[in-house]
Amino acid sequence: MVHKLIFDTSLLQEPASKIPIQKVLVHSEDTAVATALATMQYKHCSSVIVTHSGRKDSPMIGIFTERDAVARVIDRTGDLELLPLSDVMTPDPMAGTQDSTLAWLLHFMSIKGMRHIPIVNADHHPLYVISVRDIVTFLVSSFPPNAIG
Repeated sequence: MVHKLIFDTSLLQEPASKIPIQKVLVHSEDTAVATALATMQYKHCSSVIVTHSGRKDSPMIGIFTERDAVARVIDRTGDLELLPLSDVMTPDPMAGTQDSTLAWLLHFMSIKGMRHIPIVNADHHPLYVISVRDIVTFLVSSFPPNAIG
């Protein structure tokens, strides 16, 4: 007899705050790309939030991700110590809040081709970043043991 496994769709209505978070990296718009890349590598982080001040208590103005590095930096000639994040970041990225549902986050990540979505507070200050991997890991953790073979 074959047992049909059913996905618990109510998980998609869980808020972003249910996802285990990692510390967010924040740099200023004037930070050199070389510095941001070194920080990302050292901290094993795939994105950096950009604010005017380089602090979390300042509104987010952009995000710099590993995809930005590949798409906007790799072909650049010149010294990456002189190239500011403001020249290669994604400005004013769409952001979620801690109350945004996983369904909403996945929907916008899908239609916008995003792998990372910043989560901000009411003042648009960055709290953390959620990746597609973070959401998939959360969803898979709820699977019954017999669903994963």
